Amino acid sequence: MVLSVAELNLLLQLLAQPGYRADINQLKLGSKLSAARRDSLCQSLQAQGWIAGEVTVQRFRASRTGRTLMALDTTALPITPDEHWVLKSCGENSITPGQINRRVPANLRQSLIQGLAAQGLVKITQSRLAAVWLTHAGQAFLRHDYCPRGYQSISLTALGHYLAFLRRQETP
Repeated sequence: MVLSVAELNLLLQLLAQPGYRADINQLKLGSKLSAARRDSLCQSLQAQGWIAGEVTVQRFRASRTGRTLMALDTTALPITPDEHWVLKSCGENSITPGQINRRVPANLRQSLIQGLAAQGLVKITQSRLAAVWLTHAGQAFLRHDYCPRGYQSISLTALGHYLAFLRRQETP
């Protein structure tokens, strides 16, 4: 498999992070690389199974099913009270997680939204990649299968991170 220079740099940046995990904003892949291009590279590497990521919901709205559920008797709803408040907050409009009723703890909002989306009760209209990490498959690829070819412009610091990674003992 041939990696683009940008993909290789992204993987090498992850090798420099503790636990091979980084907030997406910590990755410095060059001044000419836009955030959209960075996210596209992450999606490409995720499709290969070499990295995984955490997505945060930016905007969402109730789906038709969610609105129908809210119209039913509220004593018999198959959702938790916090989920009920999330659905009630978005009603007909697309909102941000910060606009959810304050009765719902801020630290639970993302997981509640994603759980409701998995049930088809809300539709996520905008999300963003928050963090990425190197998977075991990605580590195995870099350690055993990756074979650089040709001239690629990478920093000596990034090369040093790769060499340190190769020298570490594998943990099953």
